[in-house]
Amino acid sequence: MYLDFYGFTEKPFTITPNPRFIFFSKIHKEAFALLLYGINNHFGFIELIGEVGTGKTTVLRTLLGQLGEDACRTALIFNPSLSAVDLMRAINHEYGIPATSGNIAELLDELNRFLLRENAAGRTVVLVIDEAQNLAPDVLEQIRLISNLETEADKLIQIVLAGQPELGRLLAKPELRQINQRIALRYHLKPLDREDSRVYIEHRLEIAGGRGKVQFTASACRWIYRYSRGTPRLINQLCDRALLIGYTENSRKITGRFATLAFRDIMLKPARPFRPLLLVGAVIILCALLLSIIFGYPSLTGRKSSATTAGPPPTAIHPPPAASPAFPALSSAVSMKKTLQVELSVRSESKSAVQAFNALAPLWRVPPVRRLNGYSPVIPEIRRQAGKRGLVMTPFSGSLDELILLDYPALLAISPGDDKNSCLVALTGARNGSILIAPPLLGRTAFAKSEFLPLWSGHAWIIWRNSENIPPTLDQGAAGPAVKKIQGLLRKAGFTGLRANGLYDAATVRAIRDFQVSRRIKVTGKAGPYTLIHLYKAANSAATPRLSEAGKGDRL
Repeated sequence: MYLDFYGFTEKPFTITPNPRFIFFSKIHKEAFALLLYGINNHFGFIELIGEVGTGKTTVLRTLLGQLGEDACRTALIFNPSLSAVDLMRAINHEYGIPATSGNIAELLDELNRFLLRENAAGRTVVLVIDEAQNLAPDVLEQIRLISNLETEADKLIQIVLAGQPELGRLLAKPELRQINQRIALRYHLKPLDREDSRVYIEHRLEIAGGRGKVQFTASACRWIYRYSRGTPRLINQLCDRALLIGYTENSRKITGRFATLAFRDIMLKPARPFRPLLLVGAVIILCALLLSIIFGYPSLTGRKSSATTAGPPPTAIHPPPAASPAFPALSSAVSMKKTLQVELSVRSESKSAVQAFNALAPLWRVPPVRRLNGYSPVIPEIRRQAGKRGLVMTPFSGSLDELILLDYPALLAISPGDDKNSCLVALTGARNGSILIAPPLLGRTAFAKSEFLPLWSGHAWIIWRNSENIPPTLDQGAAGPAVKKIQGLLRKAGFTGLRANGLYDAATVRAIRDFQVSRRIKVTGKAGPYTLIHLYKAANSAATPRLSEAGKGDRL
């Protein structure tokens, strides 16, 4: 109706997913990066949760489009309100394998043979189940059984469960603890913040050909964000209705009034809903006035009451005592977080990531990164740049103390707690309860651990060099040059009695377990990424940068 009036080539704010209009906010980029990372590293189970209309399906469809057919085989189950047998049929059908049997065991066997073929061909099999909050418990149990299809070294299928917050509550039930404990990565997709909402509106207008032909004023964007609370689907509905109202009033400028009228039309309620708190406040003020009249409170009535005149002289009012020394730290932390929120709101996420990586590049004697691809999520792009320089970027899960104990430089994700703005900084040094970072935050490069902790999101990535190209998936029974290299590192680390025979035998497992105990690593007997990091450090300390060695000329 209004396309010709505004000069659009197509409707800019449809609620059906359209790949041409895909907009990735900071939150969506992070969700996409986590999904891609989990699949590429074969984590097995990944959970994506988000409220209705926050863009889960958009992220999933983009992910499936990103996974190349040569490297991956994908399936999307969009309507999981099925029985266990019907779900197995649907999965097999999506992969193009026999799906006519009514026997779950036969369907599972067909799927297993398919997975083994794909694994032998070097392809990753991905199963995405959207609206997973609708899954029945027995169907979830069937999905758990599917996840059991694996080789001795790897998971044969990567499963993404996506759904509304009810999915999290469903998986938290005691009877589903087996599948809940297998979920290795989780992400909660939040709504857009105010700035991303504004950019989102402009993005869709531009794609539809309306750039310079129609204007959403700052007031309109502000009210649309307030009414939608950053939910993309609601933003689309409000903007579409506001454009229709603008068309009826022959106006190409969409104002705050149009946004309010759109909200009223769509939600069928007043644009400024009644707020009980306002009534409570009014009642409190009225009561205070009545009490002042009854008891003659001087500051409100302007006269002294008889009770005040007859009584003893008023006691002198002393200022409150100074705050206890225990409280300033909390007050300071809150102030720092608020200041950081402002700082991050004007800081480029990609530029900060480049600066953080380049702070670590000299430690590993590798070239700096000039810029990142602005169309790719930051973390995968930094990981790609690290790989081009012969470095590995491994996610770290643990406390700041454990990270410092690891004694490796790392990248830290900084977030002041509002989930709207974030950035990466490099952890370059740690000593005497203080740490060194780059680039600066709040104009500082040195922080006490206690004051830095509230600023850290808890996410970190270890940057290291796998100079011997040892696969971190080797297990007992393996043989070959890679095993011999592990044995060589163990011998350099002090296990001189171990034979470097190239066999991942019981003696090698014992040596790895003993090494893990000595380094406070989870004892598995496998040379995973953390174990390799420590082995390289123990075997070749001169070539490995250490947090404890950095900044010795500085005063921390």
